[in-house]
Amino acid sequence: MNFESILNLGTLITIVGLLIVLMIRRRRPRSKKETDYRALFNMGIIFVSAGLAISIATRIMNPLLIVGLVYFVMGLANKDQWKTHET
Repeated sequence: MNFESILNLGTLITIVGLLIVLMIRRRRPRSKKETDYRALFNMGIIFVSAGLAISIATRIMNPLLIVGLVYFVMGLANKDQWKTHET
């Protein structure tokens, strides 16, 4: 088999696999889940820290920093909806 045949076969297998996954997901009933904004806030703090460290080390703006800022702001803006975690 040459390279093009293998590439075409791999693409076909990937497309068939995605179609199977989409068909299985469509059958399940949709359940509405509430967003845990406190978890978003915590992830934002972690991502901002990691993104800032990587940005300083590489002297290039890291997308992880931007994602962390978005999570941080989303969590902080919805602080009134934070869930209390009981231990």
